[in-house]
Amino acid sequence: MGRVAGYQTRANEYQQVGESFVLICRQIMQLPKEFIDTIQQQLGDETALFLQSLEDVAPVSIRLNPHKKSDVFLDERKVSWCSNGRYLPERPVFTLDPLLHAGCYYVQEASSMFLSRIIESKIDTTATLKVLDLCAAPGGKSTLLLSLLNGKSLLVANEVISKRNSILCENITKWGCSNVVVTQNDAKDFASLPELFDVILVDAPCSGEGLFRKDADAVSHWSESNVALCATRQHEILNNVLPALKTGGLLIYSTCTYETAENEAAIQQLMIDGNYSLQTDGIEAPHGIVKNEFGFRFYPHRVEGEGFFISCLKKEKPETNDDVFYNKSKKQLEYVDEKKIPIEFKDLLKKDFEASWFVFRNEFCFAPKSSQRTIDQIARSLNIRQAGTSAGSSSGKDIIYHHALALSKEVELADTAIELSKEDALKYLKGESLHVQADRGWKPVCYNNAALGWAKAIPGRLNNHYPKEWRIRMSL
Repeated sequence: MGRVAGYQTRANEYQQVGESFVLICRQIMQLPKEFIDTIQQQLGDETALFLQSLEDVAPVSIRLNPHKKSDVFLDERKVSWCSNGRYLPERPVFTLDPLLHAGCYYVQEASSMFLSRIIESKIDTTATLKVLDLCAAPGGKSTLLLSLLNGKSLLVANEVISKRNSILCENITKWGCSNVVVTQNDAKDFASLPELFDVILVDAPCSGEGLFRKDADAVSHWSESNVALCATRQHEILNNVLPALKTGGLLIYSTCTYETAENEAAIQQLMIDGNYSLQTDGIEAPHGIVKNEFGFRFYPHRVEGEGFFISCLKKEKPETNDDVFYNKSKKQLEYVDEKKIPIEFKDLLKKDFEASWFVFRNEFCFAPKSSQRTIDQIARSLNIRQAGTSAGSSSGKDIIYHHALALSKEVELADTAIELSKEDALKYLKGESLHVQADRGWKPVCYNNAALGWAKAIPGRLNNHYPKEWRIRMSL
């Protein structure tokens, strides 16, 4: 509240200089005139205050992983609309914190955490649900959803761009949940799964105005024509994916822009024919968040967060799409009898976890038994990048443990786990061998009781098996 209060006390002095101050801000920040005109139409006398906020240092926020018990950041100030969200007094070097790599928390902008308030207000998370996060990379909203859904629900996290999908897979793996499938598909591909999902989240690609404070490139790439292009693309994405939403299901739509054409107009268009009804009643919006007739707006001079818009609607009627191509021929994974699974993998799972085992890309994987039918259905229709949790592979008597198995919340780490100092933990994350004495064999390595991955002990040292593509390259 101190930050927002500070903005308020400066409001009068900014308003006194009025148009002169706005012009100066435009020149210093090189903001497009058309963008400032839009903001003035929305905010009027608050425009100067808004522009000043873009020059201020952005607040730092993280979200804790409730599945991994750690005392990191627990005592920091809470984000009022997300119980696991925390504001930090300054930005640490996150890359050099082993607990970030262990998945104990996720660095996420606070405004986007309002998804938590919507889910908790509008969805029965004790039910077994099928949820789609359509534009999921880098994984902030997907990991938030995994924190709220119960273990029998299934999340499909999709990202169509390959490089971004790899980042999504990494963050999903670190979060440690097995009730998730990562796919790489266009929105139109999901129409081959009609009426499957209880909830669909579309965090739509947008003109990115809410990122102006954090990303100078977002300013240079902005144009009115790009705003129009984004609005058209968002409309296409929604039309393509919504046949996959159950009648009675919930659509959550969000962007990081202030443009009405990309926000309220998209919601209004869905409501015109009566197929969708607004579901924002009963969602408490803390002071500073602007609630209008189509959703919630976040402005950085009003809240401790970046620019953001979010809304939710209920699907009232089924849709028809005569152009859908139904592809049910894929078979990317094969379910196997549990008796064929190496005992080394099975023995690590918690006793109360009911696993369904399958082979995907030559590795043994597991997911909740409750999700087996849906995962099989998805595997026959979509391009899967990651399914459940990979445990590892075997060749004869040789067992190779997959990194995801160590980070899984469903695993009970053995007494043989090796606790590392911060110095050694960072060396491990850089891919270096460690001179640690331990009995021969595969060992989970930990920092502050949080698993980082696997190492293989040989006399005098630990051979490092941290994924090469994830290694820290920053100097210690």
